[in-house]
Amino acid sequence: MARAADEIDRLRKTLCEIIEANPRMWEELSEPMGEFERWAKSRAIHALGELLTPNE
Repeated sequence: MARAADEIDRLRKTLCEIIEANPRMWEELSEPMGEFERWAKSRAIHALGELLTPNE
């Protein structure tokens, strides 16, 4: 049970890092945010919402 909680916590932190990522911090992503970056952030936001919403 503790392992699952640790994995969920790590997943939550990773998703938050993706959501908060600033593409200008990386040279290869210095152009305006592209389609892939928009898609990645959208999916991370969706996954984090699913993770934080209790199952009904």
